[in-house]
Amino acid sequence: MPSNTLLTIPSRTYEFGTITQVLRIAELGEYRLYLSGKDRNQTDFMLEIPITVGMPWYEGVAQFWPMFVLMVAAILYQAFRKLRLLK
Repeated sequence: MPSNTLLTIPSRTYEFGTITQVLRIAELGEYRLYLSGKDRNQTDFMLEIPITVGMPWYEGVAQFWPMFVLMVAAILYQAFRKLRLLK
């Protein structure tokens, strides 16, 4: 899959706190945010954060459907047990 750089920010030292950067992405798709630098011991590090733009809500939920089915089954089991339909 082709890779294009959308934004590069010059390096600078952040002692602590929050880094804020606003970027509007109009194209739907999957993106990666890369943060790289050196820690306090001058060891190189790279952090990769996946970002999806325009993903329908149900696509993210779809991977959890087996857990949802188990939860519904457990709730129904408890309800029927209290009604004494199951022993």
